[in-house]
Amino acid sequence: PSPAQKMGQVLKCQDSAPLHDANDVRWGILGCGRVSADFCEAFRNVSNGRIVACAASRSRRRAVAFGRRYGIKTQKCYGSYEDLCSDETVQVVYIATMHSFHKEHALMALAAGKHVLIEKPMGMNAEEAKIIIAAARHRGLFLMEGVWTRCFPAVREARRLLARGAIGRVTSVFADYGKRVPPHRRTDPVLGRGATTDMGIYTIASAAMAFGGLGLPSRVAAAGVLDQKTRIDVAASVSLVYGDRETASLHYSKLASTPEETRYVGTDGVITLSPGHCPTMLRIETNVPDGCGRRRSRTMSFPLPKVLPGQHYNYRHSQGYAYEAKEVIECIRRGATESQEYTLDESLAVCHTVDSVLRALGVSFCPREREKACTPPEDPSSLVEIQIPAASYASTVVGSGNFKKGIGNRTNADKPTTNDEEDMWVSSARSSAVIIQPTRSMLGNSKKREDGDEDDVQIIREPTRIQRTKSNPGISISRNDFENSDLEIKAHHFSL
Repeated sequence: PSPAQKMGQVLKCQDSAPLHDANDVRWGILGCGRVSADFCEAFRNVSNGRIVACAASRSRRRAVAFGRRYGIKTQKCYGSYEDLCSDETVQVVYIATMHSFHKEHALMALAAGKHVLIEKPMGMNAEEAKIIIAAARHRGLFLMEGVWTRCFPAVREARRLLARGAIGRVTSVFADYGKRVPPHRRTDPVLGRGATTDMGIYTIASAAMAFGGLGLPSRVAAAGVLDQKTRIDVAASVSLVYGDRETASLHYSKLASTPEETRYVGTDGVITLSPGHCPTMLRIETNVPDGCGRRRSRTMSFPLPKVLPGQHYNYRHSQGYAYEAKEVIECIRRGATESQEYTLDESLAVCHTVDSVLRALGVSFCPREREKACTPPEDPSSLVEIQIPAASYASTVVGSGNFKKGIGNRTNADKPTTNDEEDMWVSSARSSAVIIQPTRSMLGNSKKREDGDEDDVQIIREPTRIQRTKSNPGISISRNDFENSDLEIKAHHFSL
């Protein structure tokens, strides 16, 4: 094409119109954690797209270091998510932040006119997912929840076989997914991390692939193991009933590794996928009509893309992210606003089922419950529960405030830059103490946790009391050095 034609192609890529050149599909990475790193590594196997920008909310330095590894220009490495979404050269935003930020970040990207691939779960609950889906449909933008399993060639072949009735009518699905996770990474009540939201969603989506046409499960039963401190699930067994005779038996665990297989049992045979959430093998067994119960068996292998020299992955089979990226690019080129491999209606149905499972287990991540603790007291003389980020700030001062009788006014110039900013309620001058309740952040969450690097975060778990002194008529809290167990709020000499 001539230079003028090339310029025309570039201009077209700056809006949400379907693309004519696959190489013009330009991606921005929102969140620079380990999952994003694996996605970018796998993207080296994608020939019809480019990663042109990234953003880390904790600091621009972190984004620059991330971008340097993946050939992103320094000027396209942003220290805020808003700046990434405002970049006119970015068409698709890949969101891999922590679960409780997904709704906020997805809506931010969609409002900026960007297509979105968002890591699972789409939202903290079905209501959040519904809002995100409605926003994408209203703007005519592509949206997909990153249940990458659906894009693996082995799963696509399984869908084809199921659709043509290769094993007859599917009556049962059996799926398991378990791996041993270090105790400090198993659950997080603030960020929505638990066995169901991290792992169980894959098994539930496997059942939906066979029975989704029957609607939501008519019955949901679940039994599991909850963490003693956080009361969030670390393992569970789930039984789902679809229609009048279809069932799914699912198990997932962060306590131990399991065989990790997904089996579709039909009236005429069985299809097995392994490993279940990122399969490279498919085995189909069909009944031999001789009355002896014999089966014919055939195994198909679907090797992952090769690991290129210099590539390093944090998680097993992460090369498979290339399949997901290619699917998104192909959909956008066609002008599609969702993928037929995992439709938005399927995503929403799975979110509803996840909600039902969590209710059966007695697990709740509901933000509304945390918001109730933020309501100012009618009696100013009473003790007031306030909220602080339940996370480490790694000695980085991100803001401080002087709070009296309700909403505080920040007193220093170092304004917090998180995307979750709210003010804290604290005691009035007549109060003698404040109770710090470490639940959902009120002045934003830790940048580490927002970007997805939860591994080295230390969490303040217990409510803590701060006494008011004569020299301080109100209560002032400085948010720094939260990594120290003997934290001292130095400005006013209160100890946690």
